[in-house]
Amino acid sequence: MEAPRLHGGLVDLPLRPAAGDLAALPAALAARDEIAIRDGLLYARRLVPVPRTEPATTEPIGTVLVTGGLGGIGAHVARRLAARGAERLLLVGRRGVETPGATELRAELTALGTEVEIAGCDVADREALAGLLAGRSLTGVVHAAGVLDDGVLEALSEARLARVFAAKADGARFLHELTAGHPLRFFVLCSSLAGTAGSPGQGNYAAANAVVDALAAHRQAGGLPATSLAWGPWLDTGMTTSWPVGSRSDSGATPMPADRALDALERALSGGAAQYAVGAVDWPRFAAARPGRLCSGLPGVGADTVPEPASALRERLAATAPQRRSLVLLELVTARVAVVSGRPAEDLDAHRPFQELGLDSLAGVRLRNLLGADTGVPLAASAVYDHPTAAALARYLGDALGVDEGDPAERVVLDRLRELEAALLRRRPSAPVSEEITTTLRRLLRSQEDGTADERAAVPDLSGATDDEMFTLIDGVLDDAISDTGRTAGRATERS
Repeated sequence: MEAPRLHGGLVDLPLRPAAGDLAALPAALAARDEIAIRDGLLYARRLVPVPRTEPATTEPIGTVLVTGGLGGIGAHVARRLAARGAERLLLVGRRGVETPGATELRAELTALGTEVEIAGCDVADREALAGLLAGRSLTGVVHAAGVLDDGVLEALSEARLARVFAAKADGARFLHELTAGHPLRFFVLCSSLAGTAGSPGQGNYAAANAVVDALAAHRQAGGLPATSLAWGPWLDTGMTTSWPVGSRSDSGATPMPADRALDALERALSGGAAQYAVGAVDWPRFAAARPGRLCSGLPGVGADTVPEPASALRERLAATAPQRRSLVLLELVTARVAVVSGRPAEDLDAHRPFQELGLDSLAGVRLRNLLGADTGVPLAASAVYDHPTAAALARYLGDALGVDEGDPAERVVLDRLRELEAALLRRRPSAPVSEEITTTLRRLLRSQEDGTADERAAVPDLSGATDDEMFTLIDGVLDDAISDTGRTAGRATERS
């Protein structure tokens, strides 16, 4: 997903492929999907819808362990367990009772009639976890612990991989090993859609959650209880609350209320499958942002139903007057910059460098992917560095799309006027100067409309003008405007 032009698929071969496995390899490569070859046959993963059924009403008896249980998803799960009549809850976090809100959460759960114990333990420390579980008899486990350390693949390191794997994957494996022999009624693993379907900038987190999903399948294959839930973002909780709102929805997944997520958890426990994906997701849009056919079995998803944004844009450009096509592209780029930066589009300066807007390499990848889907133009990973402003990137897309903007001389003037606009916005003019500028622009527009343009209103060649020359021109035009309107008031000339 970070390098869509390089994506060709994934083929999982046996450790020692037989002749039949190798004979099936060309078909697997041609599929450009995620394919496993076993005994000469091809297997592929597909998401399928789960019928809405009422969950079985079973009280969580005995002692339930919840890792990451002192905040985020774990705390919500603890509240639902207490509401369902849990006898005892063992809530585990690295800081234990020192975790902000831990005391209040215990009081809230105790008021529901549940006995609550809070323990400080790093679940990635097998020895410490074994000591915590010694002498206990658990009847349920919910593993909600995890950390994020997001970054594009080129920025990841062994240490960043290990940090994310420790809490999520290693913790799950240790719980699996250390609860052998416990009378578990359920073993819930909190996974992520990142591990199921990919997420740009979360290569380490996606891989760790894929391990968690595999562990659930492994446990079920061995006759042990296991349910892995690949969560989409939760509303105002979990590890996605720090993301800009727009960035959580640009691929089709929007935050879901905690109550709905917990209802889905209860249905999953009644369903019996090892892995579920749970989220408030626009699946056609979600599928369109991902390679392969993982979502092709879901309602509304398919080659004939997924919209083609690039075609819609080309049709819109064709129906737009040539001199306004560059504006359409600029509005598109600005809107996408707003999505990945979390800033309102109307507040963005099209000539302000992306770096000043806080766009890092991950945001650059997401912007590249969004605009690639919008326009059909294959953009390099370095696009936001090669074309470091919205205006520059829009011009590049226009050239790539062969957008005809009419008279080249007018395009030069338009580019310089946009630069002039950006310079004026940075100038922080006083109110009188703003009024004079408005008067001048109206006079220039009126002269163009009624054909009375004189020498002063003629548009000069600005293609080679420096910023100082542009400000000198502004001063001269404003002086003319003052003479025309009889204004004699002084004006501020301070410039940023």
